Amino acid sequence: ELAKRIGDDARASIVAANLCGVEGGRGEYAEAIRYGQMSVGWAGTNSQSNPILGLNHSNLADWYILPGCDDKALQCIETAETLAGPRPRWRVRCALLTERASFALVQGNTQLALDLIGQIEGLARGRESAFPLPGSLWKLKLFRAAHLGSADEALALASGVGAGRLAKCPYYCLDVLGAWAWLERRIIGRQTDQTDAELEIFRTLGLRGKKALLTAQGFL
Repeated sequence: ELAKRIGDDARASIVAANLCGVEGGRGEYAEAIRYGQMSVGWAGTNSQSNPILGLNHSNLADWYILPGCDDKALQCIETAETLAGPRPRWRVRCALLTERASFALVQGNTQLALDLIGQIEGLARGRESAFPLPGSLWKLKLFRAAHLGSADEALALASGVGAGRLAKCPYYCLDVLGAWAWLERRIIGRQTDQTDAELEIFRTLGLRGKKALLTAQGFL
C-alpha cells in the first residue's frame, strides 16, 4: 500500500511476489495466487525494462502446480521466458531454467529434467555462490548426480552442502534435506530415523506448501 501510494508499482510488485512465496510455502495456495496475480499485474510494462519483474510470473507457477492447475503454471513460465527476451541476464536465465527443471520433475519427465539440470550446472559452474536459488541448485545437482553416477556418491556430496554453502539461509537447506531423504530411500529403501526426525521441521515451522512442493517433485 505504501509503494502504491507513491506510485512505485515495481516495488509493490516485488513485495507482492515475496508475499506470494511466503503464503505458498505455508500451504495457503489461494492467498499465494492472489498475491502472485497482484505482483504480475503491478509489474506491467516495467517487466520490459526490469527483467527481474518478469520472474514474478515464474514465481507464481509453483502455487498453480500444487492445486493441479498445470496449464496455468506452464503459461506463467512461458510468459516469464517471453519477457526475459532472447538473451536474458545470467541470473534470470538461471532462475528460468530452474523453474523449467522443477516443473519437469512434477510432470515426471526425468529425461527433460536431467537435460535442463545439465544446462543449469553449466551456467552455475564456478559461480555457485551467486546462484539466485541455491537450495534448488543443489537439490537438482544431487538429483542428476544420483542418476548419472550413484546415489551413494550423491549422498556423500550432500553431506557437505547443508553446513557449508547454504548455512547463510536455512530455508534453502530444506531443499537439500528433501534430496537427502530421497537419496536414502534409493540406497536403503527407507529414510533413517534421524532424517524422519529432521523432516519434522516442515511441521514445526508450518511449511506445508514447501513440503508439498518437494513431494510433488518426488523428493518426499
